[in-house]
Amino acid sequence: MKKNTVYLIIALVIVLLGIGLAKSKLNQAKKSQCQPTAPIVIEEEIVVRAPAAVKTAPAVTGQAAKQPEEKVIVEESILAMIPEKSKPGCQKDKGSKGIKLSGVEFLTGYLWNNIKDQKRIQSFPILVDFNFDLKPLIKKLNISLKQLVQFQVEPYISYISQPHSNMETGVSFLLKLGLLPQTSKIQPYIKGGIGLDYMTLHTREQGTQFNFTEQGGVGVHYFFKKDTALTLEGRYRHLSNAGTGDPNGGINTYAIFTGITKEF
Repeated sequence: MKKNTVYLIIALVIVLLGIGLAKSKLNQAKKSQCQPTAPIVIEEEIVVRAPAAVKTAPAVTGQAAKQPEEKVIVEESILAMIPEKSKPGCQKDKGSKGIKLSGVEFLTGYLWNNIKDQKRIQSFPILVDFNFDLKPLIKKLNISLKQLVQFQVEPYISYISQPHSNMETGVSFLLKLGLLPQTSKIQPYIKGGIGLDYMTLHTREQGTQFNFTEQGGVGVHYFFKKDTALTLEGRYRHLSNAGTGDPNGGINTYAIFTGITKEF
């Protein structure tokens, strides 16, 4: 299979995941508009009047006439709870959940390898991973998984120290799969994906500074708190321009990252 075909297939998978994510966010927004509000409390006063007492003549002459009994007025207050009618077009929530942001990772580390005529290339990246839980989407396919299954959006910036001082930036789109139940304190995982990259460094391997990346890696989370973990990860990355310019020899690099993972 040609490399361009592989890029096309991977890009199609990323687009489908993006469409699913957008649809989920739209459903969540619609759901928020249909949240029930507090019932309206209306105080209604009902007044019940008793009939007036019958006036009677005094029984003994000379005695002071008795005053007629006063009317008795009984007043009662009734609180009527009148619930607000459902908003048009809103349906009851059936308990379904969509894809949502489930955590953030802050990573840094060291990337290295050798390139033609310029000896060693090395850089120091800073990465932020936004993790989206895919299990609600997978559950709709009647598949139940205990391991973490995440779609990651990973922007990064990197300082290139060798062979010359330069900068690199880009974004990666990754699929991350856990190897143990998500409740485990130690969570090993594998990941892989594609991305976009721009670097100011000129190399003999690449005729363009704008390139694409393919990468895969393994790592482990150690949760020292319920929602916070130390992360260690190793990664292999291939960088090339997918035939958009010559030369296109490609640059393969290795990386090791460490940092903090925070789950929501």
